[in-house]
Amino acid sequence: MALGRGIPYGGHVYEFHSWTTGFNNARTTALASQIHGESGYLANVTTAGENAFVLSMISTSSWLGASDIAVEGEWRWMDGPEAGENFWNGSSTGSAPAGQYANWNSGEPNNDQGVEDAMQIKTGSGKWNDEKADGGKVIEYGASRTTPVRFSGARTIGVQKSVPTITAAPTASAITAGQALSASTLSGGTASVPGAFAWTTPSTVPTGSGSYGVTFTPTDTANYSTVTSNVSVTVNLAAGGPQFASYYNDTYP
Repeated sequence: MALGRGIPYGGHVYEFHSWTTGFNNARTTALASQIHGESGYLANVTTAGENAFVLSMISTSSWLGASDIAVEGEWRWMDGPEAGENFWNGSSTGSAPAGQYANWNSGEPNNDQGVEDAMQIKTGSGKWNDEKADGGKVIEYGASRTTPVRFSGARTIGVQKSVPTITAAPTASAITAGQALSASTLSGGTASVPGAFAWTTPSTVPTGSGSYGVTFTPTDTANYSTVTSNVSVTVNLAAGGPQFASYYNDTYP
């Protein structure tokens, strides 16, 4: 769901900015930003769910609102409702205080060359890295952890479809060489919502036994998207196909 230019999550609103800038400038511009009457700050990611949400927004590695510039190895959120909160102590072999969330990449933080005092979330993995270079930024808006951002006036709202979970893949009946996947019957299979499984490209004629695409289409297509996975199918040799014989010559000169 999008509200204006921000995307809500957990009662707060978030924005991604792709242009590259240093951490200090990113923090300054975030603190000067406002949306729907709420002041911004570089995002404080405090749960795995929030981390996954932020990852879904970004197209380049981006600054989050943490630093250990005050005390090396003592990572704290800089601004917002978690300002000053310590969530990590030490280098890559350090640890998070009880109840705190952290998602460092392997070998991070490492304070490379003694100058990495700011934190980025990496595209692709969503893992964190201490850094000193340029990057995009994610701005969060919301004055407290528990009070949601409230809106007034007209808003354009878009709803993003949920992705079903395949809990058990269907099984496929065997087919004969030369037949298309449509000749194989899919049986069973379950998902987190009602729906049906079908071959993604039923006209495909397999060249041999293997895994082929199956698409799950939910009954409620307005709120759930399709999901594609692979299912194994056995392809048997056709009757009357190539035969191999061995011969024994018992005639001697």
